[in-house]
Amino acid sequence: MSLEKQLADTDSVYCSKVTSSNQSSIFISNLGDAELEVLFGADYKSDDNVRLRLDKRNLAFNAVAHAIDGKTWYKRKSSDKWSIDSSWLNDRLATLEKVFTENHNVFIASLNKDDHSTQRLYMKGMTALPREDGGGVIALRDFLFSGDVIVLTKLDNGDVSFEVKIPDNPIVEFSTKQIPATDLKSQPRQLIIYGAPGTGKSWWIKGHTAGGDVVRTTFHPDSDYSTFVGAYKPSMEDDGFKTVVTTGEVSPSGSIAKKDGLITQKRIVYKFVAQAFLKAYVKAWRKFADADGGGRGAGLQPVNLVIEEINRGNCAQIFGDLFQLLDRNDEGFSEYEIAADDDLRRYLAEAFRDVRGAGAAKCVPSAVAEKLERVFKGEILLLPENLYIWATMNTSDQSLFPIDSAFKRRWEWKYMPIHDAQKGYRIVVGADAYDWWDFLDKANALVEGCTDSEDKKLGYFFCKTNPDGTIPLERFVGKVVFYLWNDVFRDVGFDHEVFADGAGGRLLFKDFFSSDGSAKTEAVRRFLENLRVAKVSSDGEPGGGASPAVAEAAAEGTPA
Repeated sequence: MSLEKQLADTDSVYCSKVTSSNQSSIFISNLGDAELEVLFGADYKSDDNVRLRLDKRNLAFNAVAHAIDGKTWYKRKSSDKWSIDSSWLNDRLATLEKVFTENHNVFIASLNKDDHSTQRLYMKGMTALPREDGGGVIALRDFLFSGDVIVLTKLDNGDVSFEVKIPDNPIVEFSTKQIPATDLKSQPRQLIIYGAPGTGKSWWIKGHTAGGDVVRTTFHPDSDYSTFVGAYKPSMEDDGFKTVVTTGEVSPSGSIAKKDGLITQKRIVYKFVAQAFLKAYVKAWRKFADADGGGRGAGLQPVNLVIEEINRGNCAQIFGDLFQLLDRNDEGFSEYEIAADDDLRRYLAEAFRDVRGAGAAKCVPSAVAEKLERVFKGEILLLPENLYIWATMNTSDQSLFPIDSAFKRRWEWKYMPIHDAQKGYRIVVGADAYDWWDFLDKANALVEGCTDSEDKKLGYFFCKTNPDGTIPLERFVGKVVFYLWNDVFRDVGFDHEVFADGAGGRLLFKDFFSSDGSAKTEAVRRFLENLRVAKVSSDGEPGGGASPAVAEAAAEGTPA
């Protein structure tokens, strides 16, 4: 049985408006006595603890979703707006890592029913970890927002599972419901997310991997096999010898006192240092040992190797013979293994030294079980079913290092379209504000018309905004105008009417700057009005009417 309740401002820390309540509690009186008795037991009205089963990934998904959403929130009696940004998200994810043990995504908490009322559950502390704002300890309510929907489900063992989700959220494309460990095959193991810059590719991956085990790297033109897999690097260590030395100290009286001591000698040694691929590879295989022989897929957790900007590196050079491992069979393991060289073999043998192969053998198909001893000895490399390799690719950068067709065939591809995220972002130009999505819509139409390509278009999240959803003039010029003038239109020319400067000439990139290097308001306004971008009020609502330049152009029957 399950019950759902949408949280009000009094149920959560993060509120849509300032409230007078000091603490949060879940009001349950409107769920029905009969339903509550089934959920919590016939004696639920007595002051007993209710065991809640919390899921790390579910709470992490919800935190990521709210960080993406970017709405304004208030926090308990405070009139100050609460910034739900990347710093807040990092704090929440770090807290989850501390609350939940490394290999378990479930945490059992207890919620006390109010000792003077049967109508609510107090959300007591999950842990004794102090909150970053100094306000006591971390509690479940620190992960809940007004408007969230909680789902309480009675489990066979008597516990109640607690799931939180955001209803009708068009921005977040991933589900807040966790992917069961036994359903790993439903997810593509090799996936490239591609699209125009700013379409949310990295956010999509971050949302789907939140709370999980992630190893992240970024490809660039100098990336190679050694920076992706591993290589020998110099380091300092003690050489095992100590030298006795005698020093002198001058006392306050001026006498010299001898003092004996020992000096430890250091030397430079070269050690094999694992990089992103090997770190993820070892983590994934160790999950089989942690599953402790529970059978196929039992308790097996995924490991995600995330590659940002995969096409900015030479994939053939970077992957090398690992390319062969990307052929996966129906069960998710590499169809073909590759032999490890001596350096890899020694490193892997040490990394797997304490792994119990017998337990892991019960978690893999028989054909793989026969090879496990060689895998854990480091003699061969074989991708396990729980290792996911996901990558992002900007279509605007696809000419850096073209990906050959053989490599492409070994990946699933997901396109991230440009869409209106409906956040109400606006470009601030002096006293005016212009609608960000209307700008993108018209600028992208111009880009496609001039370049006959979609590769150079801009996504909704191309430019970072302030917490209030505004894009300052300097940032717009430094990021958006710079990109359009130098990466898009430089090769096709500036003959279109939107580049008119109003004086018979063309808007050049230097025209957007004053002599002191600051952005020029009038040049930006001229460009936006030439595009006929809609003006909005300071709060993002449509309004403001036509600007003088547009009105004058309309009166003369010429384009602004």
